[in-house]
Amino acid sequence: MVGDYNIAALRLSPFSSFVPMDESLDAVLLCSDGSFNNTLFPRLEALRLAEIPVFLHGTAAFNRLEAASTLSAAEDLGVVLLQTLPNQDNSVYKGLERIFDKESTFEGRRTMAKEVFSRPDFYRSLAFLDLVINPTLKQFADGLPMDAGPIVVDCGHIDASNSRPTVEDITAFEEGLVLIRYLQHLGHEDVKLGILYNEVYLLDESSDLIMRMGGGKETTFHLSGTKKNNRRSIKRAQKDIKREGLPARLNLVYGHVLFSYGVTPNTWADSIVCTLEGSLSFQARQSLEAYENGREHPFQVELDAYGNAGFSFTAQDGKERVVASADRGAPMCSLISSGLNRVYDDGTVIYLYNKKWRPGIRCGAVGARELYGADLTVHAFFYGKTPEGRVGIEAYENLS
Repeated sequence: MVGDYNIAALRLSPFSSFVPMDESLDAVLLCSDGSFNNTLFPRLEALRLAEIPVFLHGTAAFNRLEAASTLSAAEDLGVVLLQTLPNQDNSVYKGLERIFDKESTFEGRRTMAKEVFSRPDFYRSLAFLDLVINPTLKQFADGLPMDAGPIVVDCGHIDASNSRPTVEDITAFEEGLVLIRYLQHLGHEDVKLGILYNEVYLLDESSDLIMRMGGGKETTFHLSGTKKNNRRSIKRAQKDIKREGLPARLNLVYGHVLFSYGVTPNTWADSIVCTLEGSLSFQARQSLEAYENGREHPFQVELDAYGNAGFSFTAQDGKERVVASADRGAPMCSLISSGLNRVYDDGTVIYLYNKKWRPGIRCGAVGARELYGADLTVHAFFYGKTPEGRVGIEAYENLS
């Protein structure tokens, strides 16, 4: 997975009459929802003569009866028709890059692309998956026992004010979707996508929020926005998850990537486990308060003298110590991470996260078992950048 290619992507309209022509191009990817103007033909002929492959993406959405003659003429000019859907841009582009890694010739690239993208659900085919899956994840998946399920691949910790991912985040997210499809190909039936969303970033500007989030109690977020608008934003996110499986805000940012790998709105509820971080924080705070006040609580161990809960890898007296107190504000991230593992409950969870979350993931795996008695196998892959600026897996840990 090393190629950096100059692939010009152009979305066509009924009036498009321009296709880039530059000898430095490795390929041209034309994206269409059914439109293809024959005024493009002279430029397509020039690209063919220059041995620059042209791919037409989205032809599965064409009306074949109406477009048959146009598509036939395009093929005569060397255009490779990809049997894909218009909004599968991410996976098509990624697949073409990997094809170019494998094939160096004009005809080799054209032939392989036509074979790989021969149907709209290409993302399920071994030909595509073998191309795009991270070799480290493939090796891991091949060694995963068939009785490992249910499996959650958690590759989405959305924790930014604009809900937008870093390069590490989006790489982990997309590689997680590929891993899910590969696990399904191997025969694992119960495999879902896990997303942890910090919903406080839904909020507007200024003032505190007192929000009733469950259990009949209120909690205060020292955040921005009017109380009315903030309540509305979080309630909308909660309803979206309950009804659709994913908040509308996340769909705006990640929907195109999900669609590329066949995770469509009508499958969200069955294929995604989306958890709100603020809700986990509130539940943890309630549990700590219940423990400190002698009420029923979920902890299966005695906490220290300060009512602390959340495991740290800082050793004291030769063993790991429980740290972070409820009376110092919000529960620490390791306790929230422990609560997330409680949501996943049993089976296997595979984290694909930016390396900055490594301490929380490690502590959360220990906390889920020790504090709550969760019966869960936990694996974690952490992403970072190389000195050359490439993003990849920096570390793997079996946290079981």
